[in-house]
Amino acid sequence: MRIGYVLSPLLPIAVERRRNPDLIDKPVIIGGHPHERKPVLVSSAECLERGVKVGMPLRQAYMLCPEAVFLTADYESYESSYEDILAVLDSFSPAVERDDLGSAYIDAEGLTLLFGEERVLGHRIVEAIQKQLKLGARVAFGPGKFVAKVAAQLAPDAGHGKMHCIRVVAKGESSRFLRDLSIDWLRLGEFSTKRLRVLGIGTIGQFMRLPAQSLLEQFGPDAAAARRAIDDEEKDTVVPRSEPSFLERSVALDYPIVSIDSFFALAHALAASMVAHLRRHCLACQTVALYVELEDGQNVEASAQLKEPADSESDLLVALQKLVARMRSSADNEGDAGIVSVRIVLGRLTRLVLRQDGFFDGHRRRRAYLDRALDEIKERYGERVQSGITLPRTTTRTTNGHVAYPEG
Repeated sequence: MRIGYVLSPLLPIAVERRRNPDLIDKPVIIGGHPHERKPVLVSSAECLERGVKVGMPLRQAYMLCPEAVFLTADYESYESSYEDILAVLDSFSPAVERDDLGSAYIDAEGLTLLFGEERVLGHRIVEAIQKQLKLGARVAFGPGKFVAKVAAQLAPDAGHGKMHCIRVVAKGESSRFLRDLSIDWLRLGEFSTKRLRVLGIGTIGQFMRLPAQSLLEQFGPDAAAARRAIDDEEKDTVVPRSEPSFLERSVALDYPIVSIDSFFALAHALAASMVAHLRRHCLACQTVALYVELEDGQNVEASAQLKEPADSESDLLVALQKLVARMRSSADNEGDAGIVSVRIVLGRLTRLVLRQDGFFDGHRRRRAYLDRALDEIKERYGERVQSGITLPRTTTRTTNGHVAYPEG
């Protein structure tokens, strides 16, 4: 199996600079303004060199890079640009799988018959994205998803020469490619990483020499999962995104979040990105799941079934607030450890039907809640309470434009 990984680095920064060329030579931080109690969501390379990290409070980022331009996130524009990238990739491969914002896997098996060898194919993909969308990209090919993704992240930007932003890892070369890379590329939890380093294991090559059967017992499920991702690369497949059953967004933080306000600001940004995708595809979700990794290696999760399909930020945020409250009551660390990664999964996606009567949805929803409350009251106190309760009437707009009131 040959898998390609296409990466448009720091896509939100690129979108903002495409929209406003004056930002091209300036450091940019996305997440809000310095006085707001929010975390950094994305920062340009200039800010990263000054020590700004994802998840860091905006106030601290300002102290490190005061000359940066601070912007509020526009996830609807970022999501739209990402969909445009995926549409370009659809013209090259029959199977394109979403990954993080700005990146995707493509099934590259057999594509050389149509486009030439993989370096030429990668060059054509980069050119197409640049020409059609005015965005940069890197492309890498490998025998599995993990190798292809790491290779793309290690490739330089197109500014170094278009052919230099293409990486190809041939079949049988994965071990040689990975062996000298730091174990940080495995994205393990802090507990596993510290334990490995205490044992003098700092590279992926050293990690791969450990007995596979003892990884789960000695280091935890994250280490075992990382090993399987490398060992089973030949079994990797690209899953087309045609009819998704769930929507996922995640962010790995370089700077642990300890403030609940910063966490909710981050959750709000992820929710905004997901809502933009839902509305673009006329979808709604019926379940919400939240997964949080703490800096002490603990993983906490909670999920909820929504009363009715949701496609708005407010509905998602209410659900997330409840999940966070449930997590805080069940976490073992009493809230002392910072958060190093957050993942939100929206499940049971359903396609929305026509909603011309949207102006009256709120009335219908309130009426349904009142009806349900009335049924509970009747069940508890008997039918005699009905005469003392008057419910508001619900209006329905007819085809001729008049407003009709139901009888009774």
